[in-house]
Amino acid sequence: MKPALFTLFIGLWVTFSTSLAQDGIFSEPDFHGAGSFPRDIISKDFNNDGLPDIAIANSGDNEIMVLLNTGNGSFIVSDICSAGTYPVSICAGLLNNDTHIDLACANHSSNSVSVFWGLGGGQFGEAFTHGAGNMPRSLCAADFDRDGHIDLASANTQSNDVSIFHNQGGGVFYPAISHSVGGSPTSVVAANLDRTRGEDLILANYNPGMISVMFNHGDAFFDPPLNHAAGTGPYALAAGYIDGNNTIDLAIANYDGNSISIILNNGDSTFAPAVDYEVGQWPADICLLDIDFDGNLDVVTANSLSDDITVLLNQGDGTFVFAAAYPAGDCPVAICTGDFDGNHNIDLAVANFWDNNFAIFLNLTNGNFICGDCNDDENVNLLDILYLIDNIYGNGPEPTPPEAGDVNSDHNLNLLDILYLIASIYGDGADPVCP
Repeated sequence: MKPALFTLFIGLWVTFSTSLAQDGIFSEPDFHGAGSFPRDIISKDFNNDGLPDIAIANSGDNEIMVLLNTGNGSFIVSDICSAGTYPVSICAGLLNNDTHIDLACANHSSNSVSVFWGLGGGQFGEAFTHGAGNMPRSLCAADFDRDGHIDLASANTQSNDVSIFHNQGGGVFYPAISHSVGGSPTSVVAANLDRTRGEDLILANYNPGMISVMFNHGDAFFDPPLNHAAGTGPYALAAGYIDGNNTIDLAIANYDGNSISIILNNGDSTFAPAVDYEVGQWPADICLLDIDFDGNLDVVTANSLSDDITVLLNQGDGTFVFAAAYPAGDCPVAICTGDFDGNHNIDLAVANFWDNNFAIFLNLTNGNFICGDCNDDENVNLLDILYLIDNIYGNGPEPTPPEAGDVNSDHNLNLLDILYLIASIYGDGADPVCP
């Protein structure tokens, strides 16, 4: 290394060694306005332009706000739908069998579910209201009776039950049928756990610290709930293929335990004991996505007390390691995924309850490497700057892969990449962008 550069970067080491390192998995958050007290957020392409849009339940305004993705990093409001009192959960689907995505929300304080038919172009009709149990907290959509029509299910916290709304066709629903479950169910998801008779139901029961699984008969009826221990205060659920054995597993955010529980499916309608991992404080939501393109579903939680998100990477066998924590906003309570910038990476959207906004975190990974992670340690920090200097001006090895060091995407490794990486980590520079 040239003496002047050596002196310069030893100085950088001393100056910046106590600075916070960036891991390079997600960008810094980009904030967008929502309504009052946003409580849930989902992503779907509401106007059929190929870009994922956003719908938010603004609990303080008793409304659902729909925002269209412009494709240039901004979102514009396309509709505001009047809901019931204190909407807290949203889901979407083709409920009336046309080509436009419809919306439904659970109204916590009016004990109801509102359905909004999609009109196209990001516009929605007036609400159809259906009575639910007491204090519905979560809502999901699936074809439970396999008649080709999407049904709804709500988890009702105060009445300790789940309400099933069977779709007659055309988006018209029969009155709800209720099934008792554990204490204070706060989340419900649908997934075909036994690969036989259609979509089953899984609920997180906050008070007894367990989940309930209700296997589907396939004819609009469900088995009584089977309970499985989770962590302390299970609050939110996600389902997906976590350990690669071709059966759907479960991930649970434990609100009081500041942890997640991974419950693997044995494939015979039984489940392995929960394995817990620490996350931030009061995790209020959880999602599964393949962040790093390795074919394994990773975990992200929205932590409402520590005001951040936690990223855990799947090691390929259903075990996880901590990868990063990112500041979000004030009280992040909901999270969803989508390719918001159109680069084929899965990004995040997080609703911040007290800030009345949502944050977009862009996924910076590129194939099986993290842009800027020159030494391949799954972090982007001063060590990568020094690694790149040693490669360009000394006899050090190339970044792994070489594209990871081309942070300004000009297809050359030179001083410009070093300066770009310094500005990105320690200044106000843009995030690394590799070819």
